[in-house]
Amino acid sequence: MLVFALGAACGGGGGEKTTGRARAAERGRVTTARPGSTTTTTTTPTTPSTDTGKPVARPASDGVSPPAVVDRGTDSVAVARSLAEYGRWLEWHDPDPALVDRAYTSGSELANNMVRTVVEMRRVRKRVQEVDRAPLDFVVVSELANVVSFRVTERLARRDVVDLTGHTLRHVGPAVERYVVIMMRPETDAAWRLLTVERRGPPIEVLL
Repeated sequence: MLVFALGAACGGGGGEKTTGRARAAERGRVTTARPGSTTTTTTTPTTPSTDTGKPVARPASDGVSPPAVVDRGTDSVAVARSLAEYGRWLEWHDPDPALVDRAYTSGSELANNMVRTVVEMRRVRKRVQEVDRAPLDFVVVSELANVVSFRVTERLARRDVVDLTGHTLRHVGPAVERYVVIMMRPETDAAWRLLTVERRGPPIEVLL
């Protein structure tokens, strides 16, 4: 679930960092954003041909269809899980910046960082493959009309940064990771989007 997992493996910035305005969102003071776009992929990066040396078209997507997005309704856990799974698909199968608003709050720091991440993924031709040992565990912490916060536990089997030949450049897992996730919508009839995905450290244990 970690949003920015490329780090040094891509030669770019960002590292394993997530961001958001958690306290402001918890109080409901968030910036109104438009519903996300459903624009489809149009950019086609190129790669040199091995026999002619001329660039040939290579689609950004690997052909795996996106998961269905549930971004409306009263089941906040199902909505948040759906948006998180879409974000995972984006990093693994089709890092298209035009698709970021489908799961992330447009104009937010999280969405802007995600756009930069997928643009870099295209440039350096890397992907993030993430597999869990169990479904993400969402626990509602607070719920307002248009803002919901969660504690999320991920039981990670593996997270690999790979190049387009399938070569693993970086590996994490198995591991247990914990996050604070906040989703919001600008009004009650609008679609939900992720506003914050913030990783937390392990619980502090004090032995006396």
